[in-house]
Order: sequence, then C-alpha cells, then structure tokens
Amino acid sequence: MRDAHRHFRRFGLVNTVLRSAYNRLRRLLYLNISVIEVHFPRDELQPSVQGYETREIDSAEFHANLCAELGKTNMRWAFDRGDFCVASLYQNKVVGFNFWTQQDTRVAPGIVFVIPPQHIYSFAAQTAPPHRGKGLSPERWKVAAPLKRRYFGDGTPTIHYTEVVNFESRSSGQSYLPPSLRVGYAGFMRLWGRWVVFGSSGCRQYGAGFATEQPS
Repeated sequence: MRDAHRHFRRFGLVNTVLRSAYNRLRRLLYLNISVIEVHFPRDELQPSVQGYETREIDSAEFHANLCAELGKTNMRWAFDRGDFCVASLYQNKVVGFNFWTQQDTRVAPGIVFVIPPQHIYSFAAQTAPPHRGKGLSPERWKVAAPLKRRYFGDGTPTIHYTEVVNFESRSSGQSYLPPSLRVGYAGFMRLWGRWVVFGSSGCRQYGAGFATEQPS
C-alpha cells in the first residue's frame, strides 16, 4: 500500500490504475509489453558518484562479492558467452550492475529478445534497493561507453527495452541516456499453454523484438 501511495503521488491516478491492471494480467498471462529504444553513442562525462567504485568486473569477482540483496543472482551464462559487465561497488560489494552483448538473449523460458545486426543490447540492469536513487545506473552507462567502443567498435548503437508500466526507469532514463530513437512496442504473453509474441510495425521493420526460442 505504501508503494502504491508513493507511485500515485509521483505518477498520478491514471498511471497507477494502468500499472495495477497490467500487473494482474502479467500474473495471469505472463504478459510483457515493452517499449524498445535505440541509443546512439555520445561523449560521456567521467564518473562522479562519491563513495562508490564503478568499473568492469569479471565473473569470479562478480559472484564472490554480490551484496546480500543481490546474492542469489547467477550471471555465469552471460560471462561464459563473452558478454561484459560494469558493476557498482560499495565497500567491495557489488550493489548494482549492467550487462552488454551483441547476441540475442533469453528473457523468459521459451522467449528471446532479438536484436538487429551491428547493435549492442543492454540488459540485466539491477541496483540493490538500499542504493537506488544515487545515480549509479548513469555511472555504469558512462563507464561502459569506452568499453563498448573497445569490444564492439565506434558508433555502435545500444538497444534495450523497458516495460511500459516501469515509469520509474522510463522517466529516469530520459535524464542520462544518450539521444534515442523509439523503435516501437513489442511483447509476449502465454495463451492456452503457448507463447504469443507481437510487435509494432516499427519493431518489425527495424528487426528488433521478441521471438519464441527455437529448439537447438
């Protein structure tokens, strides 16, 4: 109830009702409707958040030093396929992280997020609740900028999706992410035991969106 009241004060009645209805459908149908955006490279400022260290991290350090709130996270599969991670560390503990890849990625059992060629996918962004609201995610994006150039080349745009009712991420991202192109909307849900995927014409034309996972 406290979270609902806080959301109402920040985003208003209509968005609060929409999120409540959406969450009920998500529980019933495993529904996901997301906006897909592409962000273009730009010169980034140096990290400025005090009291935290923000840098690339490998699998061994990542899994050995997760804070209590993120302790059950297992991202070995992402490290094993060559994705890179930038983490926020507080007192040598990982309190937040983002991953970047150029590969299609499973986002739910039987569902993958498909990206167009020559794009980077930003995914698995998390910040432990006690450390939210401190600007850690923008710092991770800043630190990742030269790493993306090193691993993927200059000028490679970054694609990601955000659920339509995640108003917090959508509003905060506008303040620090590079200039963006809104590609469109895409989603998936489960009906009668089968996955149904859908997307706007913009997503289809751009070659981005969700797809059912093909048997290997």
